[in-house]
Amino acid sequence: MNFLQLGMLLALPLAAVPVIIHLIHQQRHRTVKWAAMMFLLDAKRMNHGIDQLRQILILAMRVLALLFLIFAVSRPLVSGWLGLAMGGVPDTTLILLDRSASMEETDVTSGLSKRETAVRRVADALEKGVRSERIVLIDSALLQPVEIRHPGDLKNLPQTGPTATRANIPGLVQAAMDYAVAQKLGNAEIWLCSDLREGDWQPDNGAWESLRASARELPNLRWRLLTFPEGSPDNLGVQVEAVRRRELPGNAGAELLLDLEVRRQGQGPVGIPFGLVVNGVRTVSEIAVEGDRQKIRGLAVPVGRDRSEGWGMVELPADRNAMDDRAYFVFAPETARRSVIVAENENIAAPLLAALRARVEPGAVYEADFVLSSKVAEVDWDVAMLVVWQAPLPAADSLEAKHLIQFVQSGRSVLFFPPTGADANRLFGIGWEEWKAAAQEERQVGWWRTDADILANTGDGKALPFGELKVKRFRGVAGDGLILARSSDGAALVMRGDVSRGAAFFCGLSPDPAATSLASDGVAFFVLLHRLLQKGVNAGARSQQWEAGLDALADGTWERLGATEEALGPERGLRAGAYRSGERFRALNRPIEEGNPERLDSAELAALLAGFDYRVIEGRAGEGGALANEIWRSLVILMGLVLLAEAVLCMPPAPDPAKRRFESPA
Repeated sequence: MNFLQLGMLLALPLAAVPVIIHLIHQQRHRTVKWAAMMFLLDAKRMNHGIDQLRQILILAMRVLALLFLIFAVSRPLVSGWLGLAMGGVPDTTLILLDRSASMEETDVTSGLSKRETAVRRVADALEKGVRSERIVLIDSALLQPVEIRHPGDLKNLPQTGPTATRANIPGLVQAAMDYAVAQKLGNAEIWLCSDLREGDWQPDNGAWESLRASARELPNLRWRLLTFPEGSPDNLGVQVEAVRRRELPGNAGAELLLDLEVRRQGQGPVGIPFGLVVNGVRTVSEIAVEGDRQKIRGLAVPVGRDRSEGWGMVELPADRNAMDDRAYFVFAPETARRSVIVAENENIAAPLLAALRARVEPGAVYEADFVLSSKVAEVDWDVAMLVVWQAPLPAADSLEAKHLIQFVQSGRSVLFFPPTGADANRLFGIGWEEWKAAAQEERQVGWWRTDADILANTGDGKALPFGELKVKRFRGVAGDGLILARSSDGAALVMRGDVSRGAAFFCGLSPDPAATSLASDGVAFFVLLHRLLQKGVNAGARSQQWEAGLDALADGTWERLGATEEALGPERGLRAGAYRSGERFRALNRPIEEGNPERLDSAELAALLAGFDYRVIEGRAGEGGALANEIWRSLVILMGLVLLAEAVLCMPPAPDPAKRRFESPA
């Protein structure tokens, strides 16, 4: 509990005044023995216990009245979760704000989103309470600390505005800890505002282990979680997964083929109307959705033969989250889908070349080149859309490492397979453990992530046969990345590096037939490679499908298509939309993981934050209750009730009717 007038608590000893007066009053009269009064006192001893109790209660009421008065004048603050504000006034208050697309879910009555509600409630609490010497904001999109002069400024900062991004909660927590260490903070309070989406919190991310260790070393940090776990049962969301342009025979023109995914929080078949905009021309149609998600493959959209490039948008009916009701796409003439395999020998590279040269999309050109690991200088990094690396990891300061990092930062993908020999290097914070032999040739993949990323289920909901692979030996993956698959004994088999742009994946299952059946079983291997190639195509082609993010528009001068520019500076890349820079087209959309409605429950949250000193307040979008309220009015009411009880106790007892019969008439 905090107090706005803390100095008034110095008056607490005044609560003893009624007791002091009572003791003084007892000493004022000298006792004189008198026979007649002695008789009356003996008669009164029969009621002495009840009378003494009444006097004690009267004295207690007077003491309580003074206590309530002193506390009311000191203006105490309590939070919505009793005792949350206990612990004194912090030197610094850090606000960690989840700005992911899912935080834009809005309350229909108030029109406020979860993000806006969180900002308002924290700002109001800081304005009403005893302010820290320093208030610092770190948002999930920029991850940069910004010092705030006044709590009310939080409501108008661009760093608290909406985005179409995905939050990296482990990175956000790490940024707060790094700031606390760098600034040598003493007593600090950290408010983390989030809707607890699993895709944002990444419970399988290896970084949480080091974060828990750091939390134990920083006991001066008190964590306050303002969570919004409630979802919208009628919310709809749409994603554009791929776009292809196809020439029709004769003079029939051309058409776009769209791959869409529609998600909803419901079951049963339903028809959903949707709008489709292509180069500013709008049409309306309907999608049939069964279950909680529906994949639509090859949705044909006619375009003129002269329309070889442009932009478009798929739009669902408005619901509680406008951020997932639209998905943008762009299209332009196809370029070759080129892959480069860097491997230790041709035998390992052969199945990789065969898979990546196979034509998946009609009309697309697939090319794959093999480069020996000893001749990495021959790699043409500018034209490749996917690099598969089966060789020792390069040293962090080497030219090869710089090329790989730049390749990933350009939005393209790298898939690393383990080398046959020893390798102590690390790249993107990830490295290889020693080779481990299976006790016998058996299924070694115990778990893999099926809801998102490169091992997700297929469009019809079927799981990849990843668990059916036969493994003779494998290498565990070590690092702080996001684990996508584990062996039956818990070792990390597939891990995604924590990079801001592009993708770096590490797979501990070798395509070498002497180690695993990954290449020979085919299905999981083929899907894995072509999903990664598609990521590279989205980044390297003239028409690119990108996730919204900080650096999404940092590589050129981009003009927004079909809309008036709203955001400025780095905020531009955080919003969904279609853009053009010269001959390149780029569509920015919310990440696919933001469509996953799964949230952490209290047990999962407690396991994730073991070692943190934290408290949780659950909120709802549009909720107006303050996080810290003054309760002096309640204390004044209590004081009045106590004085009323004291007055009742002081009233003389009612006369006994039985005694009146013996009284003489006046």
